[in-house]
Amino acid sequence: MLLKTVYNLYKKRLCILLYISKLKVDIHHKYFLIMHNLKSNFDKILNITKSFYKGSIDADHNYYFYPNKPKMSDCEIIALSLVGENIYLVDSIPVPICKNARINRSKICKDDYETAPDRGYSAVTKSYFYGYKLHLATSIRGVYSSMELTKASIHDIHFLNEVKHSRIENCALIGDKGYVSEPIQQDLFTTRQIKLFTPVKSGQHDKEPFPFIFMKSRKRIETLFSQLCDQLMLKRNYAKSTKGLSVCILCKITAVTLLQYINYKNEKPLNHLKYALAS
Repeated sequence: MLLKTVYNLYKKRLCILLYISKLKVDIHHKYFLIMHNLKSNFDKILNITKSFYKGSIDADHNYYFYPNKPKMSDCEIIALSLVGENIYLVDSIPVPICKNARINRSKICKDDYETAPDRGYSAVTKSYFYGYKLHLATSIRGVYSSMELTKASIHDIHFLNEVKHSRIENCALIGDKGYVSEPIQQDLFTTRQIKLFTPVKSGQHDKEPFPFIFMKSRKRIETLFSQLCDQLMLKRNYAKSTKGLSVCILCKITAVTLLQYINYKNEKPLNHLKYALAS
């Protein structure tokens, strides 16, 4: 009886894997589009997914009954994973070099006026800091694609000019409210076919609401920032010059990428960095 139950379970899982494989082929032939509108493509793939699995899903588009209804159905998760290869995330994180009380006495990284630190504001902590900002663009899986270190006072939106001249193109770029700019949004789409998605500000009544799938996707880059701060101690600074600080940050980014590569080679979850060397 036990062997029969196990056999049926593995048979069902194998069928699901085969369905997904066939679904990928079906989508490839029917909807092989440049990712210039993520929401539109997601909706199309989601409709195909629901149609494909209509005999195996319930009214909530799930394969199984969940006592606590999840925010995303099983069909939505599959659809998001299929379109996810053309999604990039962009965000910034403060890199303070000293506490606010020591600003007037600090001589760190003041070797060059053009690259010297200054004061900036962190919307996350709702406080001012003294130092720099690290701007990053990553893939949906958390692999770094573009980065830049700027003064703390530089607005996040200026990093999009760096993204525009990077290898990122023909994709969707998801940012927070700091990247809201109609001219830059149009420029990115015209020059690089990058569709920029940002949450709606309080005064933007004519804009569509920010889809939940985008909010969920942004958690990846926020997790990477947490790993940089907690595991690689990004905000613990002993550098005395701007070049020294830049090299230090680059080493941390390289270390994360190396650990991701080790996980990839060992067929482990890409961003389980703590366990990458434990084998």
